Amino acid sequence: WSGCRREVLCDDQGCSQMTPDRIKDISCFRDKLLNDTLLWSAVTAVPGVVFSTWRAVVVGWKPVMTLHLVVLGVLWAIWLLRSRLSYHTRIGVLLAVMLIVIYAGLAQFGPAAGAQSFAIVLAFTSMLFLSPRAAWLLVAANTTGLILIGYATTQNWFPYNFDYEAYAHHPTTWFNLIWTLVSYGTALAYIVWRMMTELQTRQHSTERLLERHQETLTESKRLAQMQHDILESIPDAVVVSDRAGNITLVNEQTVAMFGHPREELIGAPVELLLPQALKAIHAQHRQDYLVKPVIRAMGTGVELVAITRDGS
Repeated sequence: WSGCRREVLCDDQGCSQMTPDRIKDISCFRDKLLNDTLLWSAVTAVPGVVFSTWRAVVVGWKPVMTLHLVVLGVLWAIWLLRSRLSYHTRIGVLLAVMLIVIYAGLAQFGPAAGAQSFAIVLAFTSMLFLSPRAAWLLVAANTTGLILIGYATTQNWFPYNFDYEAYAHHPTTWFNLIWTLVSYGTALAYIVWRMMTELQTRQHSTERLLERHQETLTESKRLAQMQHDILESIPDAVVVSDRAGNITLVNEQTVAMFGHPREELIGAPVELLLPQALKAIHAQHRQDYLVKPVIRAMGTGVELVAITRDGS
């Protein structure tokens, strides 16, 4: 991952490469998707923090609630400053926020925290926006961390000083849980929808390019056939050569006149059709003509001589 800011221009309306044709690039799409993810996280965090702090009426104010307010401010700051921050900074802060929310919630409320869903979002986000190696390392580290905090909890290292029965029966707890599950589940669904939409758009663009290519190929074949028909309709022998003097095109009259099969003529030097004594002179004439090409009648004032396959 090289970072799309050096290669493309991105904003909230769209992305384009800094090239004349302004073709979309996959790195720009990922950059735009990251900004959308940041915005979605910041927006959904507002009611999420409201529900989280509302739990204070049941369990009292906890440090994790203050942390949630800080996280909310960080998310909005990152999104508002997105055009000034690098890709790695934005994704790094987003993943760090998720990790903080996961472990702060588990340390404060244990399995009742409702932060478990963030572990799923963290893994999905890592795989989407990081390199495969970095994503797998982060997932492995998070798994190890969850195992450690689970072990610490079973050893009573974290005191959970709240009435779980009252907490579980209070509406705010369920508001918080339902909002967390629905909002971040919807976020994952939105990201997948965006990716599928982008893939479908690219597929349609590819199909249109293939159609235009097929039309161009058909037209080229039609023009080639027209050229062939015109060449074959000429009653005289016609020989066409390239700048190197190699034969590229002949008509049937040439084959009949000189006796060479068409496949033997194509690619051969045009001097094949000249007597040995004139080969070098004609080659020099060709070079002189290429230096200063002019439209003129061939063989004016001179006798033109050629040789057939049987030497006549």
